[in-house]
Amino acid sequence: MKFGGDEKTKPFTLVYGKVISREPSLVGRSTVVLHAKSLKWKDIDLVVKISWPSSDRIAENEFLERATKKAESDEDHKWALNHLPQALFAQDVVFDSDSTHEKVASLFDNPEFVNEEYKYERRTLRIIIQEHLYPLKALTNVKDIAQVILDVICIHRWLCDHAGILHRDLSLNNIMYRIIKGKVYGVLMDYDLASWTATLTRDYTKTSQQRTGTPPFMAHGLLDGTDAIHLYRHDVESIFYVMLILVTRYDIQVPEEGKDGGIQVREGDLYFQDWFETRNFKMLGDAKWGFLTKFRAFEVSPSFKDFYDWLLALRSSFVSGFQARGQHDLQVDLMVQRRRQGLGQAGDEVKPAAFDDETTRRPLRPHKKSTPGLN
Repeated sequence: MKFGGDEKTKPFTLVYGKVISREPSLVGRSTVVLHAKSLKWKDIDLVVKISWPSSDRIAENEFLERATKKAESDEDHKWALNHLPQALFAQDVVFDSDSTHEKVASLFDNPEFVNEEYKYERRTLRIIIQEHLYPLKALTNVKDIAQVILDVICIHRWLCDHAGILHRDLSLNNIMYRIIKGKVYGVLMDYDLASWTATLTRDYTKTSQQRTGTPPFMAHGLLDGTDAIHLYRHDVESIFYVMLILVTRYDIQVPEEGKDGGIQVREGDLYFQDWFETRNFKMLGDAKWGFLTKFRAFEVSPSFKDFYDWLLALRSSFVSGFQARGQHDLQVDLMVQRRRQGLGQAGDEVKPAAFDDETTRRPLRPHKKSTPGLN
């Protein structure tokens, strides 16, 4: 396929290779990632991602451009470049008004439905060319796996603090790595659902727009509707579920004759299988809340035995945060009730104790800035 040929980009040809992944979706509108090659980047192994996101959604390459410029602008931030995907080319395909795509879409410009409001969601054909990275599941060294996860935690925090970007779709498939001079560096991929932190709304009428991510890895408060806005701590909770699912459902297979190496699904009954089969968001949210608060037991695979104490400590931290939030909400309710009953003094205002809902930390303290990656 030929690209470019305008005032911004010289023409170049991209040759598609084998399909790497294809997400199940509407026929003809699934997200497809393929191997690719081009003489324009003859020394780089390429992939091309073809997707149909909502036309209202910010393009993935815009987030990557801002993050890359921020990382390049200061010597203290350049470490982040090793953990960001590199977008080499991006293009949105614009359809003419007489195209089949636009003619069909125009039929839904002013639809009328009985007892129902409906807004047709226009889609954009988006193409992005990136360097080829390796999936986390390709690793066979547990220390490298731990390093990649730690790298992703660091770059995720850096994106929030310094680039003003909240990823909002942490999952096992979105954690990848690159190798530089024989060293493994974790990379956070797929910014299709990301948002600028400065524009995240606190409008409680838009809960459905905040419920983003891959369900088995989503925070319980977004699934059950308890939380009306996607916050930083929801992404952190997703990282916890990524680690939990990785170490309980997978094992590391060393390459040998007739067998592929890497992280492989364990045999037999798998932990948290209901998280992948449940289609009801409320039920899935309740299941995760039960796991966190009722201390449901779990075992890790032999390959990941050193992760066990790490996960227990993280679960304890989440529970402490949720308990603090619950106590805070109860205090607010009591103060409001006392006010209604006229038990407060004249002129008193309901001022609950300071609470940081972004991290469920109490009392409210300013966030520490992220530290450079540990690579």
